[in-house]
Amino acid sequence: MRAASILGPALLHLFLPSGLSGNATAPPGSHLEAQVAAEDTTWNSPRVLALLEQGRATRSRFRAQGELESYTALSEGHIYFYMDPETGEDPLLIRADQVAVQLYWKAPNLTRQVIVGLREERRLPVRDFRYYLDRLTVVQNGFGDLVQVGGGLDVAGAPHPLAVMPVVVGGEILDARQVYDARLRDSVAVQLPGRPEPVTIYEVEVRPRSPGVPALVGSIFLDRETGAVVRMDFTFTPAAYTDPRTDQIHISLDHGLWDGEYWLPREQRIRVRREVPELDLGVGTVIQAVMRVSGYELNPPLEDGLFQGSPVVTVPEVQRQHYPFREGLLERIAEEGLEGSLRRVELAELQARTRQMILDARNSGLPPFRFHLPGASSLVSYRRSRGLGLGAGVSWTPSVGVSARAVGGYHLASGQPHLRLGVERPAPGGDGLGRLRVEGWWGQESDLGLAQGSPELVNTLSALALGRDDTDPFGSHGLAAHVKGDGSGWGGEAGGRAEWIRSATREVELSPWADDPFREVRPVHDGLELSIPLALTWTGSPAARRTRNVRLTLQPGLWRAHGLEPPRSETTLRTRLKLRESWTASTYDTQAHLSLSLWRAWGALPPHHAVLLGGRGTVDGWSYRTLGSHGGGSITGEVSRDIHPVWMRLHGRVQGAWVEAPDPSLAQAWDIRPDGGYALSVSVGMGVFYDILRVGVARGVGGGRWSVFLRPDQAWWSWL
Repeated sequence: MRAASILGPALLHLFLPSGLSGNATAPPGSHLEAQVAAEDTTWNSPRVLALLEQGRATRSRFRAQGELESYTALSEGHIYFYMDPETGEDPLLIRADQVAVQLYWKAPNLTRQVIVGLREERRLPVRDFRYYLDRLTVVQNGFGDLVQVGGGLDVAGAPHPLAVMPVVVGGEILDARQVYDARLRDSVAVQLPGRPEPVTIYEVEVRPRSPGVPALVGSIFLDRETGAVVRMDFTFTPAAYTDPRTDQIHISLDHGLWDGEYWLPREQRIRVRREVPELDLGVGTVIQAVMRVSGYELNPPLEDGLFQGSPVVTVPEVQRQHYPFREGLLERIAEEGLEGSLRRVELAELQARTRQMILDARNSGLPPFRFHLPGASSLVSYRRSRGLGLGAGVSWTPSVGVSARAVGGYHLASGQPHLRLGVERPAPGGDGLGRLRVEGWWGQESDLGLAQGSPELVNTLSALALGRDDTDPFGSHGLAAHVKGDGSGWGGEAGGRAEWIRSATREVELSPWADDPFREVRPVHDGLELSIPLALTWTGSPAARRTRNVRLTLQPGLWRAHGLEPPRSETTLRTRLKLRESWTASTYDTQAHLSLSLWRAWGALPPHHAVLLGGRGTVDGWSYRTLGSHGGGSITGEVSRDIHPVWMRLHGRVQGAWVEAPDPSLAQAWDIRPDGGYALSVSVGMGVFYDILRVGVARGVGGGRWSVFLRPDQAWWSWL
């Protein structure tokens, strides 16, 4: 059977020189094709059951071929604590830790780990806490017969699929042979230097026969000849989770082959994602621990006294903080996917395979029904076009990868309700990585601006206190469906959209605490639009601390205006190209970003297809949204550097934009520059308190003015 894409890359790094034969520098092994008969890929085939029994026998001895009496090794790793938005935006790092651990093992199964190095850096304010020990240490024996996570506080216990003896879980005796189904999924053969025959690795999928039992769901990779565990990649059933905040735990254990005989720990990954159990905020927190083991010394003389006392001890704090780490504290952030979608793709693959194995049962520890609050402004907001708005939502997650969300409310001044319903699930007929989303909405408002002038919560406070509303709204009711492919590298979206556009009106003339009236709402044409949104995306690899995101959208459509004489239907085409490129220093104290946006529309050109820009959100130092057109572009370049990691980060930014001359009637109706043109500005600012709040000055070049700004970091805008 052909080696699957998830198997080949996963095994390739197992055979790098450090894992071949001590410190040998032989080249990596070559991959061959290993055959698995079709009848052996069914659940609980005799062949897979025999292979599992061989694995149990090998685990009970903790030996492959030959005699391994002892070993020492060094493990260095990173632990990242970050916010993980579901929208696909980049994670927000909260804290990073780095640890070094000296490992000792002696037959039959004595272990000792000494934490010799430990340091941390906080990127966002967070209370002081200590990680569970399994985030800082290494699983040296592929877990015991009872798998625990977080010292039993994350997962109290689940039987290992290769458990030799029955285990007690929640007062119930469970035998792995009765708990799990298993099947051969794939295989690969690797020719190693110095080995006359290829080493064949089988991937065995395991799932519980009952999803209500605390158990593992995933894959175990076994050496066909010895039954030794080469790799484990798994999550858990919801019944295994003991912390009500746990969404999902994902664990990967990789082993490397040493001296051609011993499969010993090489890399370990633990990812724990949590959310508020009662409230769906569309964001979770993740602890991701990655430990790498090297420097093995086999069969050194170790006294039994070394293993007395606690299996994990630490050297004094001063010694831990001065440990000479071989890598920087933040050096691997990009490689681990905290700067992009690198890990998100692997997790999507795991979700897809889990869904297939457990027949769409849920694999999250969170409740299926929760209150839903996508942002602070969905609860309370205020605009001149609708007055005070109140709202709330609910979410339902019935199975793996399937979710439904509803958010609704009422606008007091306009007397109009608003509602949005959305259902998301894996796309049918694919590999499980694509997503299908269907949604409908009533009484929603969109903004004519190229970018938000301020986050919605800040806009609410500004409108109430100062009488300044940064939005240029128009209303809509509609239905839409689209399919999106997950992945790093190339991706795409396609769908259909039917939308009734309506012009918004100024429902509130004066705010409660301001003397000057709100500005008028810019009108659009009422009408029906049918369109086919298409998108092509490309995400560059973040491994080199340089990321590139490109998005090209095409939206052909049919527009029929309402209330115009004579009535007419026109075809339209909207295009937009967005590019964002980022560079980050290895110490993460210096970053640079470049963003480019180009847009153009052809055809009937209804007003809501035009774009407004200028001032806050696009080009500081110019009058707010006095540029507008159906064609134009904007560019922003920014460089920032830490002066103090908590209290001060300097920012320098250059912003520019240009637009074509708008339609004369549009220029008059919207009070924008009739000849189009350009705007350019330079700004200098300072980020304070972990760079959450930005304050600075900007100067519009060539006709602009000086302006002062005070605003949150844009990474927080979607939640405000």
